[in-house]
Order: sequence, then structure tokens, then C-alpha cells
Amino acid sequence: MLRLYDYLPSQNAYKVRMLLGHLGLTYETVPVEIFRGESRTRAFLEMNPAGAVPVLERSEEHTSELQSRLHLVCRLLLEKK
Repeated sequence: MLRLYDYLPSQNAYKVRMLLGHLGLTYETVPVEIFRGESRTRAFLEMNPAGAVPVLERSEEHTSELQSRLHLVCRLLLEKK
């Protein structure tokens, strides 16, 4: 299952949420309170050294750049067919 580390006002997270929704892919949302420092924890920085949201996780695979997140979602859609 996909896990989306998300901050609701983030425009990049919005793009990923919209794509996942349009494609009908199920995912778990993990809210990240960036102004409380949750994106600066050691665990989060291991997923994304920039400390930015969103991060899309599939098993142990993490993607933090927008283009690679969208590419991962498209790959998942092809696997689903």
C-alpha cells in the first residue's frame, strides 16, 4: 500500500493527492506538521533529506521529488492493469 506523508496546504502534496484520487489508487495519509518540526526529525530526513512534503512511500521505497512521485504513481497504475 502507498503511504503519503502530507501537509494539507502543500500545493505539491495536493497534486499527488489529486493524481492518486483520479487514478483510483488507495493510499494511507500520514499528516506531517511542518511548523512543529515533524519534517525535521531523523526518521523523516532519512526519507527526504530536504525535509519537505510530500513524500510518497511504497514498501521501503521513498520518493520526494514531484516528478519521481508522479512517475511512481504511473508505474503503479500500469502494474494494476
